[in-house]
Amino acid sequence: MDDSARGKGHFALDDLDRLKLTREAKFRFGVRLVMSCVFLLVGLFFLLLSYSEVQFFFRSGDAVVELGDLRRPDFDSKVLDGLNTNDQVSFRNDIIMFNDLKTESHKLYYSPLSNFVVMTPRDLPKKDYEYNMQRIYEIDSWEESMLLAKKVFPEDLKVSFDGGGRVIAWKDAWDWVRPAMEYMANSSGVPKEELTLVLDGERPDSKAYKMYFMMFVVSVVVAAGALVLLVFSAFRYRRQVQIIRLDAGQAGN
Repeated sequence: MDDSARGKGHFALDDLDRLKLTREAKFRFGVRLVMSCVFLLVGLFFLLLSYSEVQFFFRSGDAVVELGDLRRPDFDSKVLDGLNTNDQVSFRNDIIMFNDLKTESHKLYYSPLSNFVVMTPRDLPKKDYEYNMQRIYEIDSWEESMLLAKKVFPEDLKVSFDGGGRVIAWKDAWDWVRPAMEYMANSSGVPKEELTLVLDGERPDSKAYKMYFMMFVVSVVVAAGALVLLVFSAFRYRRQVQIIRLDAGQAGN
């Protein structure tokens, strides 16, 4: 075999090696790209999942809106218009309605005095559904006005609830709790957008929200690491391709 033939064979072998290296570089880049995307999506998912809870976690220094006794005649409901998601409220002597809904760990009820849908881990007081004429003489004028306006039932006036916690507006309420809020809106004749979810007992400094904060930090680290891996993989793949092409150019000369 003459020198020209050996030369052609030498360059053909180098071409196969370069093709193999290019494919290996593409494969490694593809694997890193998929891993980066998976970690990025996981990080973003948990960021979105914990974002609202982390916002509430940082509200630990905010003052609690004290609503006081909701049944007092001079209670001004205008204070409710200024409530936003992640505010904190406290109230006393609330009226309990439509309290037949519950989850495995929480009970729910509707308040006609505030349009709150309260979700509490505590047991709600039981109502006496046996109504008699004697009770007519036990109610005051304000309670009578509530009955005449058909805002409450007689048995609702005999029990009360003191509570408070985290406020969540209708637009920010979780999808799984919205059917219960819609049921209470339909039962009370109030537009669902005017209802406000109150998570009784929820405080920004509780253990649960500290865990959400830790989840948020880990999610940021995971998402940032995924972006770094993505950029590094793209840079390395580009560098490898440039070296292969440079080698091919030198071999051609």
